[in-house]
Amino acid sequence: MGPLPMRMVRQRKIYWSQYIPSVIMCIQLERGQFVAGYDEKRVEHGLFIIARDLERSLAAVIRTKEFKKPIQLTLGPALTVKGRIIDPNGTGIPAARVSLCIDFAHCLSKIGAEVLADAQGRFVFHAIPSKQGAFDYRISAHAAGFGPETYDRISIEGEAGTTTDVRAVQLMPANLSISGTVVDANGLPVARVPIFLHGTDGSDQPDKSTATNEKGQFAIKRICKGPLRLQANFSSSPGGAGHLAANGGDKDVKIVLGQDRVHTPYVSLVGSPLRELKRFKVELPPPDIDDKMILVCFFDMNQRPSRNCIIQLAKQAEQLKQIGVTVVAVQASEVDENALNEWVKDYNIPFPVGMVQGDEEKTRFTWGVRSLPWLILTDKQHVVTAEGFTLTELNEKLSSNSKN
Repeated sequence: MGPLPMRMVRQRKIYWSQYIPSVIMCIQLERGQFVAGYDEKRVEHGLFIIARDLERSLAAVIRTKEFKKPIQLTLGPALTVKGRIIDPNGTGIPAARVSLCIDFAHCLSKIGAEVLADAQGRFVFHAIPSKQGAFDYRISAHAAGFGPETYDRISIEGEAGTTTDVRAVQLMPANLSISGTVVDANGLPVARVPIFLHGTDGSDQPDKSTATNEKGQFAIKRICKGPLRLQANFSSSPGGAGHLAANGGDKDVKIVLGQDRVHTPYVSLVGSPLRELKRFKVELPPPDIDDKMILVCFFDMNQRPSRNCIIQLAKQAEQLKQIGVTVVAVQASEVDENALNEWVKDYNIPFPVGMVQGDEEKTRFTWGVRSLPWLILTDKQHVVTAEGFTLTELNEKLSSNSKN
């Protein structure tokens, strides 16, 4: 790193001075002289040197590729920049922190300290130099309860010595959350895995982090509407990192370690006719379905909660049949058919048991299955009336069907 000697013409306290593209504080000497370091790797682009006198709204800016001789800057009239930070309804956001920076040669450098918006969301920057052709201004804003706006390109134009208004900067409320589970390549939940959230596709989400609980579950609050990207674990950790593209407000997302996926929100079947069960190799004769309610249970014979649910349903099967409910179970992932049949026989499961054929993820999406076990109940016309409830809620759902 080399030294860059400079001299300021006015012998006045300079509140801020820096150069682009690297941000290093200048050392001010007597009689307006100061010295700054610079990055020798970027000298081919030249350097912008900016000085500001905030008390009198004076500024100077110069671009140079000459690093051996002292540089002289002459302070002159500068712009006063006014603007406003608002929410989506156009209401000003008080106490928002606002900063300006310059974008030059794909590198950002701040122009002084942040300013604080007033009670109506208004902010003011003093001593802003007029824009030079080689750089652009960018603005950032942060406020409690809102997502940030970071490095947004903004036009600052006007005659030196005047006041100019810039467009309002809108912040999105951080009033949503996202929740889900992290699993390994075998679909088993992974506990105590770190999770990181960042905005994507132009969405300025607040950066967040958390970790899964003992069941592999997580929830991140105070995020914004719009796209985001989740990362679970690190690439160097066992199982690798899992990535997921999702949106603020999504629920029951699933991050698979070692995979890069896109979350597709599950559909609800409530109010829709029950889908065909034949695809699971389940054939129901007319006496079992005509004028009968149908209860479908998606389960996994290798998971204890699913096994318990099927066993409890088996104990209630005769009682459910008496009140006009036909029960069907569907193994939610492909397993050895002989092993499944043996399990059904060992536990005396009295109702038909089918199995997902082919793409498990696609089937779960089509049927709206968000977790296992997953119960779906229809009315006597085979229109879905309830889904995703527990066995303890079954009587309540059946009662609601009888009233309708």
